[in-house]
Formats: sequence, C-alpha cells, structure tokens
Amino acid sequence: MRAILTSFLVLPLTLFAQTTWPVQVGGSTGTANPPFYSPQNLTIEVGDMVLWTNVSGTHNVNGSTALFPGNPETFTSGSAQSGGWNFSHTFTIPGVYNYHCTQLGHSATQFGQITVTGGTSVDEIEGSAEVNLFPVPT
Repeated sequence: MRAILTSFLVLPLTLFAQTTWPVQVGGSTGTANPPFYSPQNLTIEVGDMVLWTNVSGTHNVNGSTALFPGNPETFTSGSAQSGGWNFSHTFTIPGVYNYHCTQLGHSATQFGQITVTGGTSVDEIEGSAEVNLFPVPT
C-alpha cells in the first residue's frame, strides 16, 4: 500500500520533468567526415534542454535572431572553439529554431533545426472583470 501511495505522490513530478536532448558536434572541411550535428533535426517540448557536445574539430552553435530572424529567441555558444566543449540551451518558447556553425565553410553541411512544441501549458483567457446582474437584486 505504501508503494502505491508513493507512486501517486511522485507521478505528478515526473509529468513536468525536463528532458535533455544530446547533439554531437564534429567533422572537418576537406575530409571524408564533413562538419555535422547529430541528430540534425529534433522535436522537443517547451522546457526541454538541448546539450551540444563537440567530439572533433572547431565548431560552434549559432541560432541567433541576427542570422535567423524567424527564430522565437536567440541562442549561441559564441565563437567557434576546438576541444571537448559543451553548450546547452533550455527552450522556453514554442516554435521552429534554425541554427548552424559559423566556422568558415561549415554551414553548408553543419546546420540543424529544432521544433519546440507547446507542451502541457494552459492558455490564459483574458476577459472583463466586470460583473453585471440584471435585474438589479435589491
């Protein structure tokens, strides 16, 4: 009985848990292994995080609204770097996000897209705060 009660108490917390989506970053121009993001396309929920990990080469992640004006918000790891770096971003606004590597020549093969769905949010309905009763109860 205690296990069942504990399950009912923990279940609501798991419904709102954040998911982390891994994306590998790597490759190099002029080689048999061109620059890449893997996976290249993701569909995630609002509140989920994407974690990019550089596995080889010199790269970055740039989804700035300066480069992609249709993106709902900006995200960027900064300048291209080599070594084993990580970059993460939590997506809080639904929509379609495009991004690529800005290292010279990489954007031809190193680009990606993330679709963020609305999740379990509830829309707020705005209305009049005024209440009118007719006939007037006196």
